[in-house]
Amino acid sequence: LKFLRCEPLNDYERSLVGGAYPPSGEEGPAQMLTHLGRLVAMTGNGALVLLIDQLEDIFNLEGASERFRRAMDALRHVTDHVPSSVVVVACLEDFYTKLRGELAKPILERIEQDPDPVRLTAGRTIDEIEELVGRRLQYLFERKDVLVREEEPLYPFTYQELAARVQHRTRDVLDWCRMHHEASIAAGRITRPADPSVEPPAQPDPSPILDLTQEWNDFRANASAPPADDLAIVQLLSWGLRHLAREHGGRLTSDVASEENYVDVTLQDAKLTVAICDKAPQGGHLGNQITALSARAGARGSLPVVVRSSEYPPPGRTRIAQQLKALLQAGGRRVVATDSEWRFMGALRAFCEEHAGNPLLGAWLEQERPLSGVASIRSILDLDDLHLRPTATASMAPGAPGAATATSASAEPSAPGASSTGDAKGSPAASGSPERTAPTAAKPLTTQPTAPLAAAPLTSPTAPLTSPTAPLTSPTTEFSVGQTRGLSPRPVATTPNAFITHAAFLGSSGSGKTTLALAILEHLLTRGTPVVMIDRKGDLCTYARPEFWEAPAPDPEVAERKRALRERAEVCIFTPGEPRGRDLMLPVVPSGLGDLPAHERGMVARHAASALGAMMGYRKSRTDDTRLGILGKAIELVGTATTDKVGIGELVKVLDEEDPELLSLVGRLDTKHFRALVENLETLRLRYEHLLREDGERLSPELLFGTGEHRRPRTRLSIISTKFLGDNAAIDFWIARLLGDLSRWASRSPASSLQAALFLDEADIYLPAQTKPATKEPMLDLLKRARSAGLGVFLATQSPGDLDYRCRDNIRTWFVGRVAEKTAVEKMKPLLSESRVNVSSKLANAKVGEFFKLQDGDAVELKATPSLMRTEQLPEDEIVRLAQRSSAAAPSTSG
Repeated sequence: LKFLRCEPLNDYERSLVGGAYPPSGEEGPAQMLTHLGRLVAMTGNGALVLLIDQLEDIFNLEGASERFRRAMDALRHVTDHVPSSVVVVACLEDFYTKLRGELAKPILERIEQDPDPVRLTAGRTIDEIEELVGRRLQYLFERKDVLVREEEPLYPFTYQELAARVQHRTRDVLDWCRMHHEASIAAGRITRPADPSVEPPAQPDPSPILDLTQEWNDFRANASAPPADDLAIVQLLSWGLRHLAREHGGRLTSDVASEENYVDVTLQDAKLTVAICDKAPQGGHLGNQITALSARAGARGSLPVVVRSSEYPPPGRTRIAQQLKALLQAGGRRVVATDSEWRFMGALRAFCEEHAGNPLLGAWLEQERPLSGVASIRSILDLDDLHLRPTATASMAPGAPGAATATSASAEPSAPGASSTGDAKGSPAASGSPERTAPTAAKPLTTQPTAPLAAAPLTSPTAPLTSPTAPLTSPTTEFSVGQTRGLSPRPVATTPNAFITHAAFLGSSGSGKTTLALAILEHLLTRGTPVVMIDRKGDLCTYARPEFWEAPAPDPEVAERKRALRERAEVCIFTPGEPRGRDLMLPVVPSGLGDLPAHERGMVARHAASALGAMMGYRKSRTDDTRLGILGKAIELVGTATTDKVGIGELVKVLDEEDPELLSLVGRLDTKHFRALVENLETLRLRYEHLLREDGERLSPELLFGTGEHRRPRTRLSIISTKFLGDNAAIDFWIARLLGDLSRWASRSPASSLQAALFLDEADIYLPAQTKPATKEPMLDLLKRARSAGLGVFLATQSPGDLDYRCRDNIRTWFVGRVAEKTAVEKMKPLLSESRVNVSSKLANAKVGEFFKLQDGDAVELKATPSLMRTEQLPEDEIVRLAQRSSAAAPSTSG
């Protein structure tokens, strides 16, 4: 920071920046910005963006006119020397009007004519307020895995409360939300917001606190080197853990004591023993420290926490690696605290000592909470987990029906930032409101009396519709996916709930990956979990062939599995694009757009526009991006205006007539794009008439899963054949829309147990590493949303090198079979490196059905149990006949 501010550096500080000296003198800051801009330009296609906000703050300073002129001249210097730079100046209009006369005409022309100034209005509209609050609530609830009331996306705020803030400044709206957040923390529950029509009481002048913030920034920039020995670090850490209570106004209770190399902490109801373990791993020194820590923690009945200033030894078979693994498996923690964090803590301690007599210090600490943002402190105390602990209700005993547990994520949405411990900004408040009754518990689709209960969808007053037939076993009952490889094979067991966090099956052609995935899905069907399969090749439709069910089984165990599956499963074949079979009608404009919150409505419309754009051959040109943007707004406008089925004709009409509301939404974009879109959409309607028909059985997740009005006695296996959709662009469009519908279903159908499963073979087509088809964004969105709804996504690919492994954060279980291609293994390195076993060297020699099950860093080598069905590609006519049979057996429903 001092280097960037062109301040003198001491020897230690220069060593941190490679011995460099910052520019000095009056022109130093402008030179620094110029150098930064050139660096950005040399390293890629980026631009140096400078935002100078609240320039009016210099108005009351001595020599305001001169300061303003010099600031504008410095910015001109940067733009002259860095052509790729972008400068944005924001200030009050009256201030600018008074001082613009101080500027030379060339500078004035550059400011006001290149480009024209943008006038910002202070008062916010109701739509803008909903967007401000809704985005923050969505981020908060998703980050904390809290289920959202779909019918009340702005909960705990009501429309009337927000409407009363119309024409208020953004700052005032957010301050009002913050006051509600703090009131909820103080009350320990969600309170009603203060009456927005009543102005809040005058707040103390914030300028002294702002001055303290500036002093802290200056003080921190001049901080000394971090502590050099373990004892000093222990003392500093002990101070920091005690200090946290000050930052949270006493709402975070802790007891801290240090002794030798240890810090003993009691935080709320948790006991920790923290040790600084900075010795080298060679010679057993680090191992001895960990052994001593474990012994002390065991004597205290506390969790051991290892803190180290450098990286830990890598996972493996070494003694120290096994010690660390055992510590983590026992519930312990390991944390890296960097030198910069120790330096930060040391600076804060010195700053607090220097300002101990300042009466505003406490208020500043509660407002800024500087230490609460230090990553190592948060990891030591596991503050993020502490945020999620709900406040227990006095009338609900632990274990009683409907009682909340600390691990449940199905509580009501909480007030922004409120918490039972109240220990950080942005944490959820304790659930519960005097004006709301607790949501009734509802069973997931795989219902069983002994299974965990999931919270009822908050979007509906009724519980989700469930399969009427109880599954043979609980969703938590284990089943085997194969046998371990070795001299003494043993079953590799898993449970249905293990697939809430999704699974991927990787392997070359013939490795057995599809067979393994189908075997697991067969187990889920037997246990009452509905399954949807996307069939690109026509082989999965074999499940509907009578010959498959009537063929003799090779042994009694397989025969029993087949009998159980036949009794439980109802197979339905769908043939979108082929009316002779069982066609599915997919509206061009997603239904129910008007019921979605603004941010989600825009996202759904953009995904739908991208899917249509892919069919129209749109690529990545600027013109195509513009037309996709217009198309997305048109879809959003049409979808919001009506609840009826909307076809391509309504889109064409809005664009052809240049609807005034659409014109206002797209701003100054040239209307010539409207005519191009009309022509492209009309061409699309002619080319894909079979796909864009507006009659037939309407696609819905409830139809595919066999719930609601589509409920049947047996568990539904829906197989969607894509062979009749046409080219790849049409398939991408259809699958992208299906994924979008499933994401919205997941948002309104929360569950803590596995409700359903979706299987996609050749997943690299939908989620490729290098390209961005219409399916990619909806797929990534579904992987994130489906977990909270108990919708397990199964992805299989014979081209593992082409899959985008950025999705691995949302997929917990990976089955990896034979992969002979070295380039594919190299691309899989980010995934394989997370395992403690060297999997890469063994993949090329794996035999059919041999897999590594990778989960949470562990690798299990297994021989997979094959599926009951052997895949065989069926001719299209037979698929149509099988679809006709399932259609004839289905009850008639309205489209």
